[in-house]
Amino acid sequence: MVFSIERKSDVIHCFKIFKARVENETGNNLKVFRFDRGGEFISRDFNTLCADNGIIRHLTTPYTPQQNGVVERRNRTLLEMTRSMLKAKQVPNCFWGEAVQHAIYITNRIPTRALKEVTPYEFYYQRKPNLEHLRVFGSLAYTKVNDSHLRKLNDRSKKTVYFGTESGSKGYRLFDPQNQKIIVSRDVIVDEDSSWSWDIEVKSKPVCFGYIGPISLIQEKDQ
Repeated sequence: MVFSIERKSDVIHCFKIFKARVENETGNNLKVFRFDRGGEFISRDFNTLCADNGIIRHLTTPYTPQQNGVVERRNRTLLEMTRSMLKAKQVPNCFWGEAVQHAIYITNRIPTRALKEVTPYEFYYQRKPNLEHLRVFGSLAYTKVNDSHLRKLNDRSKKTVYFGTESGSKGYRLFDPQNQKIIVSRDVIVDEDSSWSWDIEVKSKPVCFGYIGPISLIQEKDQ
């Protein structure tokens, strides 16, 4: 689960969503959580939230990121994956949030030394993940045009850019450069050897922005 936020003050809201989600899925209460000493984690509201829910906080000492080494290394890995995916298909940096989402989706479904013979997804959900739908991020994708007023000779598909899977949906997450918006579709053919010509100016606002916090654990279930 990852949150892309605009302001650090949004962290407490995201933490409430994360806490409710994890406790609902596992049936266990969140008891201990490790943070750095960022202001968003030691604010009065955050202190009250943890105290009211009996959450023990482990805080690192100032200027010692090595005390939170697991998260720091994971964030570095995710950012390197993100940079590689953007550069491989020359996707503009304003879509880094989409790339981070896809990087985490993949990371949770591949082996890790922290677990033996299972992926994080399998350890959490107790079943193997489905990988058949994965495609190369930023590839050119042809999606079906769903319009009841199409004429006989009109195109039945349009070019979009593959940005991964849509959370909670049996569909792909696509960017339509011509209309400057994100769309979701399941009727898609992805050409992994091709990419959109980003020389055309992209005037859309960044899809995801701001600050990536340490809450980047298990992605959603496969549908």
